[in-house]
Amino acid sequence: MPTSRVAFALACVLGIVLIAVGAGLEINRYNRGGGLVSRQQFRLRLISAATWIASLATFFWAVTWLWPDAAPVRGAVSPLALAQAKRFMLVVLGALALVIIALFLLVVDVWQTGLTRRLIQARAQASRAALAREEIAKLTDKDVAPGE
Repeated sequence: MPTSRVAFALACVLGIVLIAVGAGLEINRYNRGGGLVSRQQFRLRLISAATWIASLATFFWAVTWLWPDAAPVRGAVSPLALAQAKRFMLVVLGALALVIIALFLLVVDVWQTGLTRRLIQARAQASRAALAREEIAKLTDKDVAPGE
């Protein structure tokens, strides 16, 4: 097996491990209540992680076990080699479809994170404004009370 195929396969395995670790950390943070994401967004992130893992595993499988035999330089290509090449391409196209789905899920997650951040900022701003109004009311009451 050529070195480039081995390197790609190892990169796929490393990506699978890293995504699985990240998903595990996300699960722990959500269970502890430390995350700011909603249940819907948490599920979206887990589905996205599963989609990325499935696509990387598919690429790994295609590169290590389904890679077609080398075609002869001259002469007719055997029907077996054509079948191997077609199967390989179908699996790779399926993995690319999973990558497109995963990218869409990533965009939705980033969008929802932005909405959540803006909502939290708006709540914090409203809270600060309410505290400021209370302080102003207290100060004006103190100023009015002694002068009566």
